[in-house]
Amino acid sequence: MPPEDSLYLFSAPFFYGFSNNRLQAFCKHNLEMNVTFENVIQILEAADKMQATDMKKYALDLIVHHFTKVAKLPKLKNLSKELILDILLALANDMSETKMCQDVSSVSLSADS
Repeated sequence: MPPEDSLYLFSAPFFYGFSNNRLQAFCKHNLEMNVTFENVIQILEAADKMQATDMKKYALDLIVHHFTKVAKLPKLKNLSKELILDILLALANDMSETKMCQDVSSVSLSADS
């Protein structure tokens, strides 16, 4: 199943009031297995539109991880200002976490001396 279709089905239980979450679990698994840096922009847009916060975070994490490739995709230029800001915030958070890990690592190294 194309990942974009899985995302729309992911929100079906909310819309129809299903109490069983097997459809959601299947869709989430399908998405996680099939999202690539080539289609992550479409997934991000759909997740934002459907208010699927877990999948939006997953897409943002994938964008951050593959940013040098994603930044070259033509679809990035068509994203809304809000989603561009979400990507920038995710990048900033990742850079902050990386710096924090480096700082902790250098502190522990100098503490050993």
